[in-house]
Amino acid sequence: DSGLDEGWIGRHDDLYEVVDTNVFKIPRDLGLAYIRYFYNTNGEKLGLVMIDISKSFIEETIEKNELPDGSIVGFVALDGNEIIIGSESDGFKFSDLGIQFSERDGDGHIKGLEYIDYSGQEYLFVYSGIDESGSTVFAMIPKSEIISTANVVKQTTGTLATIAAIISIACAMFISKGISGFIFKVNGILQNVAAGDLTGRIEFKSEDESKYLGRAINMMLDS
Repeated sequence: DSGLDEGWIGRHDDLYEVVDTNVFKIPRDLGLAYIRYFYNTNGEKLGLVMIDISKSFIEETIEKNELPDGSIVGFVALDGNEIIIGSESDGFKFSDLGIQFSERDGDGHIKGLEYIDYSGQEYLFVYSGIDESGSTVFAMIPKSEIISTANVVKQTTGTLATIAAIISIACAMFISKGISGFIFKVNGILQNVAAGDLTGRIEFKSEDESKYLGRAINMMLDS
């Protein structure tokens, strides 16, 4: 009736009535189906090709996204058929929310997010359209879980910053001690030189500026 040559649907219950299920097995866990006419060389319709995608396959695909506890994830076909999963999904119907997938990004793709209230709890509602099939995938993530995750990140960042500060202070003290020790040695040798003792020498192990200063003083004493 649509006048289209192909399309995606979330259910085809009417097909159960016209197909002999003894001959052709109809999958009862249908998640999505792709239907397309096929024609003869004269352009006449000979029939339909239908490819079924099981509901379990879609559920397994969605479950691979490890969202926080209490999240609800759903797949909504173009004809409104819903597949809902999640620990809080019992009795949940997307159609009861009264939300329209109306927002689009800069490229015209269906995509959006907003905060909503459901069963006395606030959720971040995120959705994205699938252009090829006209279906939409959405997720409802409890705001409390988002805040909790943010606090964990905050605490982790604070801990790392504290550790970095301690390491920086320790490095600064180590470098400062090394410089002070070198200056102390140079000062002692120069005091001996002032008293007429030219036998002192500066030993240097590092490869920084102190090496060149120590070498210059030793050359001065040698001369």
